[in-house]
Amino acid sequence: MPVDPRPLFGEPVGPWHDWFAWKPVHTYDQRLVWLRWVKRRCIQKHSYLTGGADFWFQYDADRDLSHARSS
Repeated sequence: MPVDPRPLFGEPVGPWHDWFAWKPVHTYDQRLVWLRWVKRRCIQKHSYLTGGADFWFQYDADRDLSHARSS
């Protein structure tokens, strides 16, 4: 069963979805992935925090991608 990583400064606002990493991105465990299918979800910053971005994306290369397009 995969781990569901939760960031300290925000909460997920949507489910994981397939996305092709057409630009280099870092996964939640700090691996660099590029030109492959990954999962991503949007994270929204907690409302009581100020400064910085209001939302960002979290990436995961280890989730089940069996239904993604083959390259």
